Amino acid sequence: MPAAVPALAILAVVVGLFVVVVAPCLIQTSVERFVAALIKISVEKPAYASGIQIFSNLYPIYRGLIFIGGVTLVLIAIPISKGKKWTRRLIMTESTVLDYSYGLRC
Repeated sequence: MPAAVPALAILAVVVGLFVVVVAPCLIQTSVERFVAALIKISVEKPAYASGIQIFSNLYPIYRGLIFIGGVTLVLIAIPISKGKKWTRRLIMTESTVLDYSYGLRC
């Protein structure tokens, strides 16, 4: 078993807990501020009014994807620490989903 495997398991737990506990609060705060600003702008420019509905509907989906990714990271930490080969593919897929979810918000 490579020396990096226990470190990856610890990192999976830390990132997973961050994504499950802290990220939803950060996302919600960001959404509230953004939608509030968008409401003000849409009064002057009605073309932006559709953005309010789009962000209000899509952000919960992104939060759900991110939450599922965090829970998955925490749950597979033990198989990661044991060096199971299937965890590598799952981690790569999951990191892609998390990166994609965060990238859509930026």
